[in-house]
Amino acid sequence: MDTNTPEPTTSTSWRIVFQLAGCPTFLHHKVRILWFGTGIIIKHPNVGRRLQCLQCGELGHLLARCTYTDNDLRGLGSIVVTEADIASFEDIAKPFGSLEEIKQRAAVRLQQQHEAEETAEAALKPQPRKTDLTSDVSANGRRQSSPKPVNTEEGSLHQGATPAPKQHPRTT
Repeated sequence: MDTNTPEPTTSTSWRIVFQLAGCPTFLHHKVRILWFGTGIIIKHPNVGRRLQCLQCGELGHLLARCTYTDNDLRGLGSIVVTEADIASFEDIAKPFGSLEEIKQRAAVRLQQQHEAEETAEAALKPQPRKTDLTSDVSANGRRQSSPKPVNTEEGSLHQGATPAPKQHPRTT
């Protein structure tokens, strides 16, 4: 980053961005994390697109024009972090605690997916019509109309069929 090379592994300073709803309380008013002598610059959300130095983390100048010394970098605005400090943090990026939890959640998800597919298939299947020609009165006591036979051109009777439209000969 500071040597203008495309490979970040050759850089002597690192930039860290926290993807949280807000800034963690231990990072309020801090712009640098010193990790084994390496400065990690913290870009807070309120910085936006403003120019931020990759050595000191201050705004308004580039690394090439930074006048901070090593003592200045360890002063105000810095936090020195040890491995014990990092180990005490809860890893919220890890979604599963164990392999059994992964298997359990996968089984639940597959069951939900199977149920959703079954309900979708049931919704797409046409429901058979229930017509009872023997009784004209339903269970609630109301009279139902039964389908009436319809004559077609051939003279046969069909239950509930709609008649085909008659074609009239053209007169010229």
